[in-house]
This record gives sequence, C-alpha cells and structure tokens, in this order.
Amino acid sequence: MLIPSFNHFKCHENKGFQEFFKKSYGVSSSLSTLYYGTLKDIDNKKIIYPKVFKTIDGAGSSGVSIVNSLKELQRTLKQNISYTSKIKKSILYLRNKLFRSRQDQLEYNNYHSVDLNFVLQEFVPNLSNDYKILVFGSKIFILKRYIRDNDFRASGSGKFEFITEVNTFLLDYVENIFAKMKAPFVSLDICEKNNKFYLIEFQFNHFGPYTIQKSKGYFSKNNTTWEYVEAKSILEIEIVNAISKFIKSKDNA
Repeated sequence: MLIPSFNHFKCHENKGFQEFFKKSYGVSSSLSTLYYGTLKDIDNKKIIYPKVFKTIDGAGSSGVSIVNSLKELQRTLKQNISYTSKIKKSILYLRNKLFRSRQDQLEYNNYHSVDLNFVLQEFVPNLSNDYKILVFGSKIFILKRYIRDNDFRASGSGKFEFITEVNTFLLDYVENIFAKMKAPFVSLDICEKNNKFYLIEFQFNHFGPYTIQKSKGYFSKNNTTWEYVEAKSILEIEIVNAISKFIKSKDNA
C-alpha cells in the first residue's frame, strides 16, 4: 500500500491533475476550475471574466493572478513562460530557418511551440479571508488567513490567526471532503462565499506544517458534537498516528 496513493502524489504541485482527482473522487463544492494544456484549447466565448489564472505548479501564490480578458490571459501566459524555454525556442527557430524548407519550418515550430499548462478558476470578489486547514486523521487544525493589502490573495500574506471557534458547517464540510479523499492527512485551502464553503486547492504531501506546529489546539468530533481541544501537537507523532489509523481503517481502499 503506497501512502499517500499514486494519485495523491500526482496532485502535488499539479493543479491540473487536482481537477481530475476531484471529479474522480467525487469531491464537490469546489470553486469552478478549468484545466488547459495550451492557449489553443480555450473557447474564449464560453469564458466569463474575471478569472484567477494559475500555473499548475507553484506555492505561496506564485504564478497566480487575475485576468480580465483574453488579451490579459495571453500576456500573463507570456510572462510565466520561463526564460530558458524562450531561449530554447529561439535557437530552434533559427536552426529551422537556416536548414529547413518553409513548410518544414512551420510544422516543426508548431510542434515545438512553447506552451504553459494552466488553470482558470472562478474568481470570488470581496473576500476578507480564507482558511488553511490541515487534517490529520480525526484532528482538524485551522489557520484563518486574511487577504493581502490591495490584493485578492491570502496565501503568503503573513496576516493570519489561529481560531478556537468556527462555524460547525465548515468542520462538517472538511470532514466530508476528507472522507472522500481517502488519505491519512491533507492540506486544504478553503474560502467562504454566500454562506457556503468552497475548496480552492489541496495537497497530500510536501505541504507547510506551520498550521499544526504553531497551533495551540485542534477541532475534533466527540460522538456528533464538534469540540475544540487545547493541546500542543507534535508533527511527527501526528503523522504516525494518522497513517496508523488510515492503515487500520476499512474505508481506505
């Protein structure tokens, strides 16, 4: 048994595969997100702007911006293509121009075009905060993150607080998602819109442990009632306990 599973590993810094994962595992109530392998895949008539543009990898809000039109999307894509990729394309173009026929040039340059995988996600205006939530087995650790000044992003803002009281609907939502994901632990980014909660992103491995290391407690269910338990947690112990519980569970297949 690979823990986390191969599909969980493939979600790591791959927001495109995360969309496939959510559909495959029946994870609903997430922000509407479309994955594109290239700009050519877009039917711009069906896109309602603004959208949140995201490269499929990156963390801490890197590669994330708002696009308000197709022109802005094209410009953002160019800005996010690496300098190395641009140099490589220039060398290929020059070589083809010198040594290939016109038709060969067109076909070869098209085949080796520099593209960038990306996602376009539903934009939620006027958010004041989101939640970074770590789930280890039956324990839920919550960090409330506030939006950056003059920005729309909360990740990496440095403005946050650990909370001891929270809407129980958020805890129910997290519990439901976690059960469907079939993993021992997960990191969730969640926002609230019109009194409903939506999943923004998630990771099963190599996520920041700050929320569990600095938290003074966690939320857990006692029979049918959610409780906040004030207790310092040790990351390594929580990892072992979560994996042990997962292995023993009959619902992890």
